Amino acid sequence: MPGCMVHIAVADKIAAGRLGADMAEPEQFLAGNIAPDAIHAREGFTRDMKRHTHLKDGIHDKDFLSGENTKAFYQRLENFIEKYCRRKQEKHDLYCGYVSHLLTDRLFIETVREDFVRDMKKLGVEQNDMEFFRKISFDLDNIDARISAEYKFENQPAAMLRKADCCDIGDLLAADEVKRSRGWVLWNFFSGGKQYETPVFIPYEKVMDFIETAAVQVSERLTGYGLY
Repeated sequence: MPGCMVHIAVADKIAAGRLGADMAEPEQFLAGNIAPDAIHAREGFTRDMKRHTHLKDGIHDKDFLSGENTKAFYQRLENFIEKYCRRKQEKHDLYCGYVSHLLTDRLFIETVREDFVRDMKKLGVEQNDMEFFRKISFDLDNIDARISAEYKFENQPAAMLRKADCCDIGDLLAADEVKRSRGWVLWNFFSGGKQYETPVFIPYEKVMDFIETAAVQVSERLTGYGLY
């Protein structure tokens, strides 16, 4: 749900914290944090494909917080963890990063997006309206651009992404999709000179606060799942 630079910023803080000491390959953790969105590189991309890589088959963002959908999502997440993470197999940090992305999305939808939904309702704009998508995309795209231009990372995310292997993500994503997506992220956000406009409804400072909070909460969840 948040832009890839928000995901990278959250992952950067997690890797720089106490969990980082337990990561054999922190660069893979960072890469895992942008992996679910690599589906955009697939030929014939559809929104249903993205729901699949985010373990949200049949679940739309507007319905994500319902009790039934929340239960379904967390059950799928636990199944994913059991299959790919708890066995301490190769690329453990990559798959833990993937889980981190999904947890960050969930937190963003519960907080920042919910505030945006309320703001839109005051304007008579519903979640199914194209205007809703245009307005939130404008804000999130420009927040990502500003992070690219001026955010002070604790690690070197561009170098870490270049170092990380490109490989299949289970049966969800192919290595070539991961490679193309990662190349786009590096070109679009780490090649310098990114321009941005001021967001209208989601203040940049609010997302900075979210990054801090998400890094703490996601770290706690990863620890709670026994992953680190």
